[in-house]
Amino acid sequence: YTESLRGSKRGKVRELFQIYKGMPVYVSFVKGRLPNGQIYRPIVHLLRQIDFDLSRVGTCQEIQPDLVKGTRKPAHALLPEEEQDEIPVHGPDGKAEYTVVYRGVCPLGEDGRVDRIHDSIESVITNKGLNKEIVKIQTTETGVEIRRRSSNEILLNHSYTEVSACGRRTDMLLYFAYIAGETTCNMAKDFKCYVFESDDAAEAKIILCSIAQGFERTHWFL
Repeated sequence: YTESLRGSKRGKVRELFQIYKGMPVYVSFVKGRLPNGQIYRPIVHLLRQIDFDLSRVGTCQEIQPDLVKGTRKPAHALLPEEEQDEIPVHGPDGKAEYTVVYRGVCPLGEDGRVDRIHDSIESVITNKGLNKEIVKIQTTETGVEIRRRSSNEILLNHSYTEVSACGRRTDMLLYFAYIAGETTCNMAKDFKCYVFESDDAAEAKIILCSIAQGFERTHWFL
């Protein structure tokens, strides 16, 4: 909330939560490692809670190369008029393919609203019983196809008419998801939220734009 807690009075945190109730909480870690190279202990349990790879917590020297990629804004900071530049360009065969990690699925029953993406992502990434799998996600003219990278076997295949929503959390930009039913979404009774992880927040946004484009294009055509 852009307010420092250093030297603040007791109850300041509760006061801030009351003011900004219902809004996402953004966290930035200034100190990632101690001078001896060990991860700063107070943030270790927080990173583990979001299933963060601790080996990715680097020093300033390691982070510096990312800063020279340009002044491109993060995906969540783009203005509506700037989003056009983020829309993916499909190949000549009408397909776009990306390699991501499939984190798992969350059953939703009859509720296929976009609001369920927020809690579904958290439910999946905190479930230690689910196995991660590297997959290729392909958006075509008619739907979304997920293949295992190891065998090229089809893992998931949904037409855009079965997709009811797609999106991600603003506090976990590497994770994204889409919700699909067992049939056309306006008739479906068994929705599921499929959660994925990208290593690039901008790429995650492009994938979501591609799915959203396909959804709008197909429903307009129908």
